[in-house]
Amino acid sequence: MATIRNATEADVDTIVRMARHFIAFAPHAGIAEYGDEDLAHAACACMQHGLLIVAEQDNEIVGMLLGIVSGLWFAPRTLWASELAWWVEPAARGGTAGIRLVTAFQDWAREQGAKVVAMSSLHLDHDNRVSSVLQRMGFEQSEHTYIKRIA
Repeated sequence: MATIRNATEADVDTIVRMARHFIAFAPHAGIAEYGDEDLAHAACACMQHGLLIVAEQDNEIVGMLLGIVSGLWFAPRTLWASELAWWVEPAARGGTAGIRLVTAFQDWAREQGAKVVAMSSLHLDHDNRVSSVLQRMGFEQSEHTYIKRIA
């Protein structure tokens, strides 16, 4: 069974490795140039100004979730928690890691005073398991994001 904890600076190398897996998996992976230093900086920024939690199984980090809280653009006093990245290593999928990460994110968001939690699901034609998990957890689809490379 997976356990969830706050990430620490000692976890950054593992988080960078998992971030590379996440980015390579994403259909929009080639849209930006980045390096390990950028990923490490982003991880540390989330630890300091948002949330970066990890899932551990058998003393090994198998998943992560990064999130932030901000006000809605039209109602800045209404706080909204947004997931920035949610990843579970393929070998650990089908267990409790992913759901436990989302549950911990919701708990953290509630503690921060958020009224809403927003989760994303990558659009992959062959796989809708993430959407199914989120719907079973009570999430409703709100909108679609479309991207277009212009440079």
